[in-house]
Amino acid sequence: MNNSPWLLHSKAQPCPTAQYTTDAPNTSACCAVAWAWLRRWARDGIVQRKRGKPVDGQELITRYRAGERDFSRADLSGDYLMWADLVGADLSEADLSGANLYKADLNGAKLRNANLCKANPNEAKVTSEQLALIYSLEGAIMPDGTKHW
Repeated sequence: MNNSPWLLHSKAQPCPTAQYTTDAPNTSACCAVAWAWLRRWARDGIVQRKRGKPVDGQELITRYRAGERDFSRADLSGDYLMWADLVGADLSEADLSGANLYKADLNGAKLRNANLCKANPNEAKVTSEQLALIYSLEGAIMPDGTKHW
């Protein structure tokens, strides 16, 4: 159950054939029953949804504004983060390949081993010390407008 996106408390036991996913259940009767129980357990507080990694740039910005700062290992490849205020965010080991970070504020952001391959951090607020910790900048447009090879 460790790989499940759900945390199950000791008050209840899951159906052994049920698969707890964020997707809609398939149409088999057992899964439909298990899904109904899962919704009931969620409503009653027996089971809780784990907080996952952001699925896109808009969700990241929404979570950042709500106070979350840990976005390590997030897959944000190709996302639009132009003008994003990400001061102090933990983006270590995040995949930002192809992301548009034009004029993003990354002051104090943790970028250790982040992938910015073919990203556009043009005019982004980022220090050379932060850039030195990045895993890949191949093909990225640097904050000064030059292309990194």
